[in-house]
Amino acid sequence: RAQAAPLCMCAASVVDDPSVRGLAASLRERWDLDYLRSAHPRTAVEVSASEHGVLDGTLEAHETLTMRLDSFLGQILQASPGAPWRRRPSALRLHLAQCPLSLLPRLAADAPPPRWVVDAAAATGSRPAAHLWVCVGGGRSSMHYDCADGLLVVVRGCKQLALLPPHATRQLRPRAAHGPSANHARLDANALDATFEEAVRRGDAFHLRLRAGEAAHLPAGWWHRVDSGGEGEEEVTLAVNYWWRSSTQQLPRPRYAEMRKRPARTLSPTSARRASPTFPVFQTLVGCTPAWPGDYPR
Repeated sequence: RAQAAPLCMCAASVVDDPSVRGLAASLRERWDLDYLRSAHPRTAVEVSASEHGVLDGTLEAHETLTMRLDSFLGQILQASPGAPWRRRPSALRLHLAQCPLSLLPRLAADAPPPRWVVDAAAATGSRPAAHLWVCVGGGRSSMHYDCADGLLVVVRGCKQLALLPPHATRQLRPRAAHGPSANHARLDANALDATFEEAVRRGDAFHLRLRAGEAAHLPAGWWHRVDSGGEGEEEVTLAVNYWWRSSTQQLPRPRYAEMRKRPARTLSPTSARRASPTFPVFQTLVGCTPAWPGDYPR
């Protein structure tokens, strides 16, 4: 019997559930390099690019390239069937991040939401949205949170997550709620490392390492920075994730027109309440003004 889906107020944690393990094993077996290249070779995808592997998710710093899926996968080398996936030498680190599987119907059919996700999404009356992540070589995301509950499933390689709970928001100095990429921290790398280590000493933060076949539940509002890297000779990380509406943080889309009238200052609580009737709930949960980044399931 599948493990009961947790409430999103719980901590981020590893999910050890038969339906999730079965999905990971199935994708590992089916999604070899030739299969992925032939599934949707001409489909255009947006690929994040970086010289050093640090993939800043903020709108103004996010560098992307549009290329065909088979061209992107051409950056991966494999000596023989079953051999590790290696990175083709290049001046750029490429990362297919948050690619909706709805754009890749053949792959979407291979990766239906596991029962654990279906049950969690049903509890909030939503349908999960699936995404594909492929990091060629090592990569690191910026520190951010999501507005939806999520399950991250690693198929190949390894991901290490640095996790902090919602009440750490003030220490991370989030970006202004009315601006772009409001779900990202403003701290630079050194300040972020110091803040994280201090939170670890208090028992508020921790690292979570996910190897191939493992999965984690990331509740809405939990801050996370993700390092993607190979395992042994493996130089590519392949993962899928599912997002669904959170039961405690059902954030509506704000009226952005009102927010754009105030580009030079942070919204007052009164303005924020007009933009979102659930502002007091979010403020209590996270301890700051709300943000509505991305195109999450409604």
